[in-house]
Amino acid sequence: MTEISGKVAFVTGGGGPFQRSRTAPAYHKVELFRPPEEVAEMVLSAVRRNRAFALTDDSYRDAFIRQYVDPVMQAFEDVAEFDQKMS
Repeated sequence: MTEISGKVAFVTGGGGPFQRSRTAPAYHKVELFRPPEEVAEMVLSAVRRNRAFALTDDSYRDAFIRQYVDPVMQAFEDVAEFDQKMS
């Protein structure tokens, strides 16, 4: 079960009879979670548009690019560099 108090989400269950708390990162929007109705609308839109992902928060865009996209793009560059050296 998740309860929201300000910018802190209290998560209980799912692994033990204890309560854990998480504080949202400073760059996160004020609301931790979208209302279920909004999420449902966003998911349906993604399905109708044949999207591989349905994201509900754009505040992680830059972090996602740094953590996942940039390393993959660098790996492509490494392959191109390797192939150039081999030819």
